[in-house]
Amino acid sequence: MLDEVEREARENPQSYRSQLALARRQVDVGDHSDAFKNYKKTFDSLEGTAFERSISSDDFVWAARAAAGSRRSKESGQWLEDSGLNPVELAKYKDQPEFSTFLDKQPFKRLFGL
Repeated sequence: MLDEVEREARENPQSYRSQLALARRQVDVGDHSDAFKNYKKTFDSLEGTAFERSISSDDFVWAARAAAGSRRSKESGQWLEDSGLNPVELAKYKDQPEFSTFLDKQPFKRLFGL
């Protein structure tokens, strides 16, 4: 399930879209630690560039899932904030398993409107 996106990311290391696609697939298969590393590396590489604005709200939510799955609540909360989504828009993500242990803590309570 990862082979094709891993190959694409490996063959196109400068393509942030390929790197984000790999990280998202890693979240989908439960490889949160590697997904977190890939999101962090990609977001850091885009910081301060014109491409930074190309990161979608969805990318930030999946990055937050990767961080939460890796037990990194600070980064997860920050990426949820960075998504720019309001509590109504974020509500559909609150049932994602990665967030379950954080729902009684801030900023997750506020962000998910709990």
